Amino acid sequence: MLPQADDLRLQAVWTASAPMRPLRAWSRDDLTRFKPVFAKERDPFTGQIVRWKGVLVSDIIDKALESLPGEQRALVDLIVFRNAEGAVATVPRSLVIKYPVLLAYEREGHALAADTATYGSFFPVMPWSSKVGILNEELPLEKFIVPKLNQIELANYRERYPSLFLKRRTNPVAMRGEKLFVRNCVSCHAPSDPSRASFVEFFNGTKARVVASNFHPDIKGGLPKLNDLNRRSIESYFEAYQNEKGLETHKKISSQSSR
Repeated sequence: MLPQADDLRLQAVWTASAPMRPLRAWSRDDLTRFKPVFAKERDPFTGQIVRWKGVLVSDIIDKALESLPGEQRALVDLIVFRNAEGAVATVPRSLVIKYPVLLAYEREGHALAADTATYGSFFPVMPWSSKVGILNEELPLEKFIVPKLNQIELANYRERYPSLFLKRRTNPVAMRGEKLFVRNCVSCHAPSDPSRASFVEFFNGTKARVVASNFHPDIKGGLPKLNDLNRRSIESYFEAYQNEKGLETHKKISSQSSR
């Protein structure tokens, strides 16, 4: 059971490898001592461009990890946002390194704590207005926004989703597809118990055809369609996973787009 911070404090928790442990906790006043960052970005609730003030998520992560040895810091490739109401979002660490993802504590010059019912004291802001290249990352950006954020879990994909990784690591295309899937897709398609994640659901035909035909339903805040190279890589991964796990299907995934 992860320790929970209250709604007025932000807690960073280590789960990248056992044992799980809390690392740091900050109040809003503590975060104002970080280098402040201002950004004009679309508010996902109102659709308006508004001015946010906060701190970069990457700076928070660096501060939380600073007391750990380098080999442990390198284990963190997944960031999990949580709130006290049970909302969870799994965010690739690479995203918050590449783009200025903001943890806001002010909106239009007013503390977010004044509107805790909507935003909470801390609110993740995606740079989808100022850094439009983020829209080409093929990620469900709007799913990464957790209002009333009070915990950031520093995690590791392989530790969190062990059953999603191939044991036979000889096919570079399948391994590329594995990386793409765990980075781009588990935020929507992983079950509530990450340790039991599997792809059985993808071999009932429907979801496999979605990948093969590239007709993924629209995702708010991001582009769901994969380019051809990425789609073929994920298909190769699914086929390798199917063969390794002994899952049975009537057709190979790559042929399902013709149905």
